[in-house]
Amino acid sequence: EERIRIMMERNGASRKEAIRMIHKLDKQRKKWSQQLYGIDTSDPSLYDMVIHIDTITVNDAVDIICKKVGLKRFQTTSGTRQKMEDLSLAADVKAQLIDFKPAIHVRAQNGSVKVTANESATRKLKGEERRKIADSVPGVKQLQIDTLPVKSNPDDYLCLEVLIVDDEAIVCERLKAFLESDGHRIETQTDPMEALRRLEAKAFDIVICDIRMGAIDGIQVMEKVIQKSGHTKVIMITGYATLELAREALTKGAFDFIAKPFKMKEIRKTIRRAAESMEQGDAAAAGAAGG
Repeated sequence: EERIRIMMERNGASRKEAIRMIHKLDKQRKKWSQQLYGIDTSDPSLYDMVIHIDTITVNDAVDIICKKVGLKRFQTTSGTRQKMEDLSLAADVKAQLIDFKPAIHVRAQNGSVKVTANESATRKLKGEERRKIADSVPGVKQLQIDTLPVKSNPDDYLCLEVLIVDDEAIVCERLKAFLESDGHRIETQTDPMEALRRLEAKAFDIVICDIRMGAIDGIQVMEKVIQKSGHTKVIMITGYATLELAREALTKGAFDFIAKPFKMKEIRKTIRRAAESMEQGDAAAAGAAGG
């Protein structure tokens, strides 16, 4: 009732309009939290405490919260404080290494920082760059730089060329950050026409493409990709998922079809399967050529 009252006062809306606006807002928040963070913010299991303010006042709710956070179980411990400091230090070091993305992994523990990167990045990080990090990032006591081992298993240290095509910039940015942290080289395009031009200039291992976009839809982009390269795998994403649309995309050559809002782990698993498929295809082609 409190939300309805505030919405009515803030927007000069009727009760019915306020309820409709609240439902729409909650739906949007749920969609974006699932898409960006892979969680449903309405899930009570995510919270330490859930208070139903339909039966109590807001002031009563504030009093309950203040009393609860004073309990010992909610107090900061030396362990939790150290974990936060470690995360903060790792983030500071990674910010210094922004030019060396994507294959950079940083871990910190009590001032000891370990940077794991691909071979070309570790070569650049020797000498001057290493001293720069140690000198410019407060809290770094020790800096270790390791090279990622070369492994054939696509579950380990994949480094694929990936193009993300989505007219929603926030989707591109979130996917880019997530996949770069997995070691991939990522490019994004919010304009499908620009994406097509980029695809003419460069070959990608994987294209992640939204279906519903401006003048050119994702199906058309996918068809262009498949015409140009049989090696590239196309993963289609959409917020308007239907059985017919999924069937059309898969029939025309999509490797997989994922509905929004999706979880990032789902994208990761699909990319790994696509990498396995590419390896199998390359092996088969090599065998046919040798035979």
